[in-house]
Amino acid sequence: MSRIIFRCGLSCLLMLSTALCFAAEQAAVSVIFSSDTEAYKESWEGFRKFLNEENVPLKISKYSLMEKKPEAVCSRIEEESPDIILTLGTKASKLAKERIRNIPIVFSVVLNPRTVIGSNITGVSMNISPGVKLENAWRIIPNMKRVGFIHSPDLDSLSGEISKACAMLGIEVVKMRITSEKELPGAVKKIFRQIDCFLMVPDSRIYSPKSVEYLLLESLRQNFPVIGLSSFYTKAGALISFECDYEDLGVQAGEIALRILNGEKPASIQPPTPRKTMFSLNLLTAKRLRLEISDEVVREASEVFGK
Repeated sequence: MSRIIFRCGLSCLLMLSTALCFAAEQAAVSVIFSSDTEAYKESWEGFRKFLNEENVPLKISKYSLMEKKPEAVCSRIEEESPDIILTLGTKASKLAKERIRNIPIVFSVVLNPRTVIGSNITGVSMNISPGVKLENAWRIIPNMKRVGFIHSPDLDSLSGEISKACAMLGIEVVKMRITSEKELPGAVKKIFRQIDCFLMVPDSRIYSPKSVEYLLLESLRQNFPVIGLSSFYTKAGALISFECDYEDLGVQAGEIALRILNGEKPASIQPPTPRKTMFSLNLLTAKRLRLEISDEVVREASEVFGK
């Protein structure tokens, strides 16, 4: 499997150089899993491996919100008073933000970091930049001149990022702003004739299983490819989706944790974006859309559906 790797630049070099200073005998870490999803396990493994390689011995307590009540988890962690808390997933991260105020928290595998950032919490964003997605999608959709997307007011800032990325790539933007998933079908009907591709955004206000099903079915009926949010969407019918490397996401969370153990405040650390990403591909969707996919692109995909 081939992966697209992004270099983090000066900020990551500074992160690594300051990370090596920690010399405590042992760091107590409490870990909260939102569920038993494989992505959370991979991220935890990356976090643990990184700190082990940096010779930081860990005293670990692990909790799953599928096994214990949230109140019990928070009460237990507050009793333990660890040096740091690692939260895996949005559910665990929101819980920790709301219930724990006096212990540093680092999150990972969170799609929208704006919903969980606080005075004592920071972490790693799962969000892959729109420019990266569109630039790589261009290899698969060469006639992509007009990109459409729909968003709620919650993602106004991301809408600006997408517009800026499209302008840099010379792509026209066709976008609509709606307030609920009930408006999605009407918005799709208004824009589908104007676009060459549809870009999904991580907007929980407008996307639900029902609205996503409608979008993917309509994309096949009206002949426009969809760039999804993960392999789950590719399997369901999106042409392509981009995802981060979850283990490396954990490594990035470990780097942040080490900075905090060295004395930095969580509020001073801006959540970085993923350094590594990969993509999944649906060949059956490509066939229905009459798109030719090269053997090279198929080989590079981390997952291929509809063979």
